[in-house]
Amino acid sequence: MNFTYYESLSIHLAVDLINTLCPVKGTDNLSTPEELKQFLVESEKHVLDLASEKNGGFDWDAAIAVHRETVQSWPVRSEDVEIVRSLRTSLRTVFELAREQKAQDAAELLNEQTAHERGNAKNKLAAWTLPSAF
Repeated sequence: MNFTYYESLSIHLAVDLINTLCPVKGTDNLSTPEELKQFLVESEKHVLDLASEKNGGFDWDAAIAVHRETVQSWPVRSEDVEIVRSLRTSLRTVFELAREQKAQDAAELLNEQTAHERGNAKNKLAAWTLPSAF
């Protein structure tokens, strides 16, 4: 199976997430639950871009429907904003390490963040349920 599309989507979303903070201008577009919800709504454009390529025999219509239902049904809370902002900080550091060609440091940071967020997801998002499409 070809996972190129998943990688592309992940990279686009990571870059968009990192760019919600602009330290030079002093702006942060991810400060409230409403801003996080808007970021998630806007992230659909990457799914639509991949769907327009219609590659790999993947059911993109179903993927888009699941994305929309998930975003619409998620009751975004302040705690969720803090989790995503923490992830954004780690991703920014990973991109900076990659730019400096420190791949081992970047991999270790990603592994630490993944383990940390798995714990957060189990504890803080346990009440949230997946859309019916799953």
